[in-house]
Amino acid sequence: MKPVSRVLNFVFLNLLCAMPGLAAPATGPAVYVGTIGTSPVVVQLGSQDSAYFYTRHGLSISLSSQKQGPALLLQEHLSSALDQGDTTTSTGSMRLTPRPNGWSGTWQTASRGAQLPVRLSLATVTPLDGSLVASTGFQKLQRQDLFNYLRLNHAWTRGAPDTSGLPTVREPLSGISYPRVPGNARVNAALQDLQAQDALEALDCQASAPDGSPQAAWAVQTRVTRYSTKLLSLQTVGTAFCGGAHPGDVAMTETLDLQTRQPVDVRTLFAGLTDAQLRDAYLASYPKSNPSCAEAVKELLTQTPNQLTPTPFLSNSGLSLWLPDLPHVAFACNAAVTLSFASVKSAFQGEPAILTDLYR
Repeated sequence: MKPVSRVLNFVFLNLLCAMPGLAAPATGPAVYVGTIGTSPVVVQLGSQDSAYFYTRHGLSISLSSQKQGPALLLQEHLSSALDQGDTTTSTGSMRLTPRPNGWSGTWQTASRGAQLPVRLSLATVTPLDGSLVASTGFQKLQRQDLFNYLRLNHAWTRGAPDTSGLPTVREPLSGISYPRVPGNARVNAALQDLQAQDALEALDCQASAPDGSPQAAWAVQTRVTRYSTKLLSLQTVGTAFCGGAHPGDVAMTETLDLQTRQPVDVRTLFAGLTDAQLRDAYLASYPKSNPSCAEAVKELLTQTPNQLTPTPFLSNSGLSLWLPDLPHVAFACNAAVTLSFASVKSAFQGEPAILTDLYR
């Protein structure tokens, strides 16, 4: 699995655009709410993307469908054991018959064990939970993706302050935590949307992790690397084991302008630094305590024509460089090195307000 890296999604972060209130979802897969036995579930039925989840854990279970007269036969599939690669195993089935505004029928395990009653009704857009804000991303989910909106629309909890002292909020099903900036509602709405994206990725990863995996499916943390009156920088790093022979590496950075509520491209801020200069600076500062890593990183940064270039991000102590695109076999060598802001001031080409913030 390749490393996961991300730039900010402008759809989620365009917080200055006025958005309509609650609206009916756009035409797409039909979404139903109900129960299997006594357990609450949400079911999505479409031509190619049928799935359901139990609301207690939010893990999406894929479904294949087959019409049998007026009835609908749904076969559920989960990832198989590790030694079977990426294959799936049928773990149960539902046989449903239509009723006004929904379906009813039975669910049964693949071993033909005891049956449980199923009752489903067409879903509606429920009000946003009081712990959440009506951000751009959540309003988009309400209109276009009711299934995932219902996966996330529940109470999010307050967490302990992070290392920068900022309060945090935790999405409980995925365990993903993100900071919040006191007194900045629009930036917090953007952070909520980024957190929602990560939470859905984590839940999907957990759902596709093979049975018998000795590793945590999603072991990823987001931390603040710089917090000032002007800028907030985040670094997300960890591993994701979502099926396949090996885990993948998650490595992402984001920077927000707290005043304009827009993403900041750190590479563009220091456009005066060439790729070659970034590579030279990274190698010069790379820790010498691990000679094998130092040699491997040097080879990856100097081999042509596909040499890697370090990615810059902002930290409280300077311009940090790291290698989020390292292959998995070398990802443990992804050390971050930091250049003082003074040493790279001549390469700064950003707006004066950011220059003042970095060099005050």
